[in-house]
Amino acid sequence: MKTKILLTMVAMVTINAFAEPLLVQRAALTDQAEVKTFDAEQDKQLGDGVMGGLVAAKALTPAAESVAMADLYVEGTLKPEVNYLIMWDKVPDEKKLAVLNHLAASPVITADEIGILNRMPYMECPALKARQDEILALMPEQSLHRYEIKYTKFSHGTDYLSDMTPQELMKCTAGIRSAPDYDGLRKEVLARCIGAMTRSRRAAKLPNDATSFDTAMAPVLAALNAPLWEGLRAATSELDIDLTAPDYTKLTETLTKRCSELDERKITDATSFAGSLMFWKGTEEYKSWAQQYK
Repeated sequence: MKTKILLTMVAMVTINAFAEPLLVQRAALTDQAEVKTFDAEQDKQLGDGVMGGLVAAKALTPAAESVAMADLYVEGTLKPEVNYLIMWDKVPDEKKLAVLNHLAASPVITADEIGILNRMPYMECPALKARQDEILALMPEQSLHRYEIKYTKFSHGTDYLSDMTPQELMKCTAGIRSAPDYDGLRKEVLARCIGAMTRSRRAAKLPNDATSFDTAMAPVLAALNAPLWEGLRAATSELDIDLTAPDYTKLTETLTKRCSELDERKITDATSFAGSLMFWKGTEEYKSWAQQYK
């Protein structure tokens, strides 16, 4: 019965705007027969056992609620798509590890269960790490989230952009990026180029004073301001870094469509893909293009 009540509680969290008024009405009743009738009437509208679930949920602290839901997940009762309700900072480490081991033992790991990795802090779990490739395959190669999971949930990293390989960074240029995400990606690629240029010039015994270095870096900076970073591979061809561009066909098709939708006022906000527009159009053309929407 406890399991059923807790599951009902979980289902009701999404409609808790109704919960408090109902519990206030229920608390005002003094006769147990009236309480029973009230619960039955509400359950007809909300679902069997919902009022019992709400009462049970009201009695739980956030910590007890999260621990109970973690236990239900390990039992195989809690649906993966509602794992976002668990506050992992309230769950003891041994139970977190039990959840990860249960996830690792699942015959099929679903995209919903990646939410568990998203929200839980890094914990060493060899059984789950053994399924790393399978889990990462659930996310596109151009997704920054894929590499965030890879470098912060399967290893004890913090700044996943700095852990990514140059080719992983380039793959992410083909995804739809907001301006902050694009800015972070561009800064990291630039930092890699600076490092590669420094090493190359040092090995060749060339000067790395500010003037000489800026001159050597000029083609790289020009490429990073050009549409689709055209010329970046050529500008870094002599360096120990592989910045081969992925196929941008799908990206440019998507952005062309979204620009048309902006012109036709089918959409009015480009925030979610502004970074990709900067990348596609190049720095100067983007500034000019953006002026018309001010």
